[in-house]
Amino acid sequence: MGKNGDKPSQDRERGDEEDSDDEPVLDKSDIPNELKKFIDGLDPDDFLEDIEEDLRDNLKAFNKLSNTTIQSKLQYGKKLRNKIALTFVTDMVDIIIRLCAPSFRSSPLEEPEGVLLIKPKADTLKDFIVNRKIFTDILEKFDPSVRLRNIGKFYGGGVRMVAASHGDIMIVKGLFKEYGDKETMNGFDFIIPNRRSPQLIIYNVDKEVDQEQLKAGLLAKNISLADSSNKPHF
Repeated sequence: MGKNGDKPSQDRERGDEEDSDDEPVLDKSDIPNELKKFIDGLDPDDFLEDIEEDLRDNLKAFNKLSNTTIQSKLQYGKKLRNKIALTFVTDMVDIIIRLCAPSFRSSPLEEPEGVLLIKPKADTLKDFIVNRKIFTDILEKFDPSVRLRNIGKFYGGGVRMVAASHGDIMIVKGLFKEYGDKETMNGFDFIIPNRRSPQLIIYNVDKEVDQEQLKAGLLAKNISLADSSNKPHF
């Protein structure tokens, strides 16, 4: 009997009897709606190899253990269990997803930009503003649909034009050759630079460092350098 003649509260010792399960055996109906939706919504593409299947089995085992605990009336009620379980499981799955390798599907490669360098041949043609107007006027008059990402200046009053692709910049160059005044066009060199692979220069490397060891160390510290779509040259 309690202090006031009441029976001691059993909720703190046994949990919510009205919510207890008849059997501790796992069944779909035992899983809280929110947790079941979460488990059913797991995406295999978020996990490495067969981890998703193993994770799903462990989540079901976790739910069974929790049901058994409630059935034995050892700790807490089912309503509180549902809230704790969903929070715990969500955090655990987020950690596993972060630890799994990204998808092995290669990302679509973007075509490199096209660059055209228009270089004046004579000192009298080194006014960038005038030169830019000569060539933009040709584009506006003969093909207004041409789109350039950038028109800039480089050394000696030259004009640097950037298009979305190599093919696009070839069209731009062709327009100048076809519609530009021949005498004016002869005063410029039209250069489309060759594509070059990105380069990285490492300074202050001790002469005694073995090249193969340095290469192995760089690859170990920078996994992206050695993936299937990237072949570094030393």
